[in-house]
Amino acid sequence: NWNALLHCKDELSCSSHKYLHLSSPFDNNPPSLFGFMVMIYFIVFSSIWIFQCYSSFKIIHEAIVMQTFYRKNLGVCDQDIQNFEWYEIVERLLALHHHGVFCASSSENLSAHDVVLRIMRKENYLIGLINDNLLQLTLPYWASASLCSTSNHLFLTKSMEWSLSFCILEKMFDEKFDISNEFLHDVQGLKWQFQIVGLIHLILLPFMIIFMTVHFFLQNAQQFHSSKTYLGPRQWSPLALWQFREYNELPHIFDDRINRSLSAADTYLNSFHNQYLLILARCLTYICGAFMATLLLVSIISENALLYVHVGEHNLLWYLGIFSVGFAVSRSFIPDESKALEHRDVLVNTICSHTHYFPEKWIISPD
Repeated sequence: NWNALLHCKDELSCSSHKYLHLSSPFDNNPPSLFGFMVMIYFIVFSSIWIFQCYSSFKIIHEAIVMQTFYRKNLGVCDQDIQNFEWYEIVERLLALHHHGVFCASSSENLSAHDVVLRIMRKENYLIGLINDNLLQLTLPYWASASLCSTSNHLFLTKSMEWSLSFCILEKMFDEKFDISNEFLHDVQGLKWQFQIVGLIHLILLPFMIIFMTVHFFLQNAQQFHSSKTYLGPRQWSPLALWQFREYNELPHIFDDRINRSLSAADTYLNSFHNQYLLILARCLTYICGAFMATLLLVSIISENALLYVHVGEHNLLWYLGIFSVGFAVSRSFIPDESKALEHRDVLVNTICSHTHYFPEKWIISPD
């Protein structure tokens, strides 16, 4: 019972457990708007959970089949797989194919390049579609104006990436992993799929926003509590990752290359500061820190004071949480002045050496 829980003000009102939960939550007739949203969210979440359970069992089955193949055919047990390099696995697979023990392809002259090409075939098509600007990823004028962005700014989210994969990559190959003729000529079918997926995203948008907010909080709560200056990890956007990726580059190699660029990219972003924002952040940090220290001192003297002493409509514990959040947010805008920053040109060269991305517009003309 969220209504009763939100109106829990003191020890007496919070002790009535029978009012804090509903034995028949769907018996309200007619249901309130909040109850209706909760019911719809429960149905959507349950559907997604059932689908994820089904997908998990399918993945587990495929993993068991793969484990059996590694053990019996490749001679690699679970304890030794972490010590193997990728090329060693491919060499054993090619040896089985060339000796006729295991047929990995109809081609007799199978090579390591063919193996990688088969693994990365879907990703290669998406890399080509994005890097050749064959997809309309620009925001409309009204959206780019509201986000203070240019009209030619490319935009790609995880949900849009999933939509492209579902509508294009999952439909374009036949059973032999060749391009399907039906996919090439069914323009209206592809258009209809995009419209249906877009409509589903529009309907699920309120629930997706709530889910992403809760997921972000639960995923980063520990880091936020430990560092006090943590507002989420800095990561490359999905669009940037596809622009950085090379053809036939395996996922573990790509992840290792990109992870090497994160430290230099984070240092490069920290080298830019808004002095007015920095002054405001230091002021808020001092004010929030002072109130936090005072409230913590009060809690040491009398722990009951935080619960039963009220300022306005809230007790001191509520204010301690608010000032803690304000302290963490303001501290995140203050750079660590004890660290010596590298020259920006060195940082850019380091980033480009790992991302393999250096567009011409980044080159400064000597004139």
